[in-house]
Amino acid sequence: FSAQEAEYNMIMSDLEKGMAALANDGGLDLQTARCLALESALLHGAGLVPGKQAAHLRISMTNLRQAAELLKRRRALVMSAAQIPAKDAEVKAKDPKAKNAVQEPSVVPYFASTELLEAAVEQSNWVSRSKAKAAAAAAARDERSGGKGAGVATLAENDEEPPTAPDLSLRSLVCMLLALLRERGTLLFRDGPASARIAALHKAIAKAFPVFAEACQMHLVPADLRSAEAPTAHRVVAQWYRPRDPEGAGEEAARLIVAL
Repeated sequence: FSAQEAEYNMIMSDLEKGMAALANDGGLDLQTARCLALESALLHGAGLVPGKQAAHLRISMTNLRQAAELLKRRRALVMSAAQIPAKDAEVKAKDPKAKNAVQEPSVVPYFASTELLEAAVEQSNWVSRSKAKAAAAAAARDERSGGKGAGVATLAENDEEPPTAPDLSLRSLVCMLLALLRERGTLLFRDGPASARIAALHKAIAKAFPVFAEACQMHLVPADLRSAEAPTAHRVVAQWYRPRDPEGAGEEAARLIVAL
């Protein structure tokens, strides 16, 4: 190997190790995976290894397409909760025939089912308190107008019992996943436990809902960073890339990578 190729292989080895780590975590961190693909695109596109410029250019074009696909999957993850029909969001896991019910409830992490049930009970209690306040206010108005103030009694008779099982629908689990991702973003360098919870929940959702895994999970393996596809006529792929702003650089730190 030439000195340039030895350095190239060293850098690619680091990128591939990073991709392998992401895959082991369940393929959730699509943004980091996209950064790895774009770093590989920049490295191959630079043509640093003598005699392999043409081959590396084809790999660079493939990396750019991979980055674009990862961005689509990341957007699908963010939008998945909103795109699930409301009627499917109401499905509970206790109905094994439901379209969006978890077929294997045991795969859902304990912390997820526990916290979802706690949230459901808290919401139910809040609704009950809100109804009670509204009924009391209506009864008070009724008394002032000469009525009998039966609103409170009617509410007590019609109250529903708090839920006893968590909602393990796809919408519920995805909403929890997105909330955990937002929470991790505020933790800076203390995000280890949060990342472990996120990885566990993401793996469980992908296992229970194949449609989610197909749309939102990373499917790249480390070797894909060195793969080259045949060029497609009339295809244009472009990606903005700004991994991290140098201090004071602002928009000047962004790069537009284009493959024609």
